[in-house]
Formats: sequence, C-alpha cells, structure tokens
Amino acid sequence: MGQITQLQVISPLQNSLGQTLFFDAALGSGGSVDGIKSSPGTLYSVSADNSLNSSASYIRLWDLASNSVTNGATSPDWILEVLPNVSNTFYFSGGQSGTIFGTALSASASSSPGTTGTGAPANSMKVTICYS
Repeated sequence: MGQITQLQVISPLQNSLGQTLFFDAALGSGGSVDGIKSSPGTLYSVSADNSLNSSASYIRLWDLASNSVTNGATSPDWILEVLPNVSNTFYFSGGQSGTIFGTALSASASSSPGTTGTGAPANSMKVTICYS
C-alpha cells in the first residue's frame, strides 16, 4: 500500500463576513503562480506558516490574472517577507478596510527576495489569503 507524502489543498471558502478564504498548502511549488480571483476585489489579509523553513520566504502578489504573470519576470504589486520558523499574518488597509485590486489577484511564493528567482521555499509554506 502506497503512502501519501504530500497533500496540496487549494480551496476557496467563505467566512461569516462574506469574505473568501483561499488556502494553499504549498504555495509556489514548482515556481507556479496561483490565480486567486479573476476579477477586481479587495485584499484583506495574508497568513503564512513558514515554520518548516529556516530561511525567510517571500510571497509575491500581482494585480493581474495568473496567465498574465511570468514568475521571476513580472514585477509583483506586493512582496511579503515571511520570517523563518514562524507564522506571520499581514493585514492590508487602503482607506476603510482592505486594499483594492483592480484587475485580478494572483500569488506565488519564492525563496528569493525581490522580483527575480522562481525557486520555491525549501519546505512547503501554508498560505491563507482573505479577499472579496
């Protein structure tokens, strides 16, 4: 009987405020870019569990559809540094509550700071993105 060594779950859920929660158990694996939302909306928070990594990891967010993004080449609109060995939560505020994205929302994770580099974090980083 085989064993499951890694489970990747990508699922949108809604919380009691009508905001959607996107969860990915291995954001950025293989240099991939996830399409979070394909239309305009509001970004409220990003939570990341980087406790399996001894180095910082970086979450890149684009106000673009995922098919318009080339990870490592397309400049992200936001880059979040996730400290090593801990969980971090980032809150966005652009006036009232949250930050507006006008086109779409896409995300990836990298072991490299800045806009270049497509290497994923050494170990899986669990990420939850709250948006509407």
